[in-house]
Amino acid sequence: MRRMFASAGIDKRNVTGSYMVNSKGAALITTYEGLSLSMYDQDGAKPGNATIGFGHLIHKGLINNTSSEKEFENGITLNRATELFVERIAEHEGYVNNYMSNLSIDLNADQFASMVDLSFNKGPDDALKIMKTYKEKGVVAAGEAIMDLNKNNAGLQVRRRFEKELFVNSNALTKTGTEKLIQKENEDKKKK
Repeated sequence: MRRMFASAGIDKRNVTGSYMVNSKGAALITTYEGLSLSMYDQDGAKPGNATIGFGHLIHKGLINNTSSEKEFENGITLNRATELFVERIAEHEGYVNNYMSNLSIDLNADQFASMVDLSFNKGPDDALKIMKTYKEKGVVAAGEAIMDLNKNNAGLQVRRRFEKELFVNSNALTKTGTEKLIQKENEDKKKK
């Protein structure tokens, strides 16, 4: 299993020839996901999904003592949370690599990280939608399409803005940096 915080570059290929998110990208994703060593089901979805660690989905729906929760009922360690994260990131890297191949497009390192984050947080179908927009209409249209997702959820708009900035401008903003950018833009709009 590869290490989450390895020093390999984001646009380096692993032994299978696929791109991987580097330690900087992984660290940003974990910052936006947050960490909970106990199960929770207030993940932003309605009515909520059973989740643990760095956004690891146990199952859709509220915590309800199903068999899939048994492993997590007493919580997990940071090491286990990291293992689960690495497994899920690899899954979403796979989706994005497949989409790149199927659509015959190339993404730069930051665009790749942006799409892996979007797939991880929102789902692979939305990442595919954005990548199709990029192929058909270009980078600016893809950035706007990212912002059209989750319009009615302020918390997720911060996440989408991070992905847009990374995809369009190669600007890897921290969560605080993204929040400050949005706040400044809102203040500028009020002045007009």
